[in-house]
Amino acid sequence: MKKIRKAVTALAMTAGIVLTSAVATAGTAQAYPSPGFTCINGVGTDPVFGGSFLCNYGIGKPQHHDFPDGSTQVFGIGTDRNVWTRLRTPNGTLSGWVSLGGGPFQTGVSIVAADGYYLKLSAGTLSPARQYYIERSVLGIFGSWH
Repeated sequence: MKKIRKAVTALAMTAGIVLTSAVATAGTAQAYPSPGFTCINGVGTDPVFGGSFLCNYGIGKPQHHDFPDGSTQVFGIGTDRNVWTRLRTPNGTLSGWVSLGGGPFQTGVSIVAADGYYLKLSAGTLSPARQYYIERSVLGIFGSWH
């Protein structure tokens, strides 16, 4: 019985290491404020990515995704209530801001699915209460809101 227990424990630990490694190399999706992100009177600014985002109740902070190559893409609800995005390459070069449109949104943007270079974003309205989605292909091309 002790041998079986040891074997099961070793297998579980190995599976955990493999799973953790797979998740770490797939990129991460999480809340993104750079150190120094400020939110004053419902408008936030980011010292790394620049720009102005809504950050009041219900909107939250910008989101970001780190890609396997070391680049980072940030998403936020702009002051025009559309989703905006900007990419930072591994060497630190920033793209220009690009509007993904779709607004006027009344909830924050969320990354609801991420797999390597593929992303699925969500943002919503309150009246009527509805969530909208847009997908980014592995080639970096965004589709339409639906």
